[in-house]
Amino acid sequence: MSSAGRLTASSSKEDVGTRTGWITMDPRLTESTRCISRKWSGVELTLIASVVHGGRLVTRETNDHCVSTILESEVSFLKTRLNGTIQVGPNLGQTLLVPAGKRCASEWRGNGRILVASLSIDAETMADHLGQAQPIQSLVPKFYYQDSFLNHIIDYMRTLLSSNDDLSEMMGHTLSRAVCLHLGHGYGDPSAVLPSARGSRLNAQMSASLVDYIQENLRHRITLEDLAAVVNLSVTKLIPAFRTTFALTPAQYVIAQRLSLARRLLANSTLDITAVASEAGFADNSHLTRLFKRTYGLTPSEFGAKAGNRPGRQRKLRAQPKARN
Repeated sequence: MSSAGRLTASSSKEDVGTRTGWITMDPRLTESTRCISRKWSGVELTLIASVVHGGRLVTRETNDHCVSTILESEVSFLKTRLNGTIQVGPNLGQTLLVPAGKRCASEWRGNGRILVASLSIDAETMADHLGQAQPIQSLVPKFYYQDSFLNHIIDYMRTLLSSNDDLSEMMGHTLSRAVCLHLGHGYGDPSAVLPSARGSRLNAQMSASLVDYIQENLRHRITLEDLAAVVNLSVTKLIPAFRTTFALTPAQYVIAQRLSLARRLLANSTLDITAVASEAGFADNSHLTRLFKRTYGLTPSEFGAKAGNRPGRQRKLRAQPKARN
């Protein structure tokens, strides 16, 4: 976990939150706190589950921008001080935005379980996504408010926490970029001129190189770093340029190509579903089945049966199928 998401105990309420870059908690709270986190492109999602007995104080002062949302709470009272203002609340699903360098203290009162999702956004990475030469420090502090877009992003990121396949990794990077663009355009300094989220188009040679690389490596793990290296771009420059050129994110494009390969294998081979999933680069057959049915309206087994393949029989492929343009 990065320093922006590290939990530490403090000896008293007076020194809680004095070490910039750390989250600090009342020591009694850390004893009953469990965290899980993952980081993509300078954006880290941390789920914090705690059990509160009586009263607790949590203070945050970091070098990153922070977005927090309360997902579950059995505690009856929460008071938050941010930027010299105090507010009591919130409702579940409302968001707290703490800009980099700002101090925020929250006091919980009551008994019960709380579950908080926290996004820590590196200011330099956010500036890179936005095409800014300097890190954006002037986000507007926001007390608990409703932001459906951020709630959807957090929900999607939560599904990726335990996934280690390349598609999940690429999707995490794409969602991180979306968070940075949303915060920069929605809560940044109104006087700052921010670029469009649309990237420049890749030239024909770059596009062809990416298509060839993806087709040749569908069975293997493909990362954004790999794709960026093919065309000599940074990951933050590749993502918008790829989407502008192909009208799909890298993850969406790779999924489409793997599904196309799986469909050809199901129609033209006697490989079973597990072998097709492996040959096409999916994490497992359930991953293939879920995406295949969502795209084609049939499960792989149903599609294979319609194509006349006999279930359960398997043979080894002699060669990789020719890529379809």
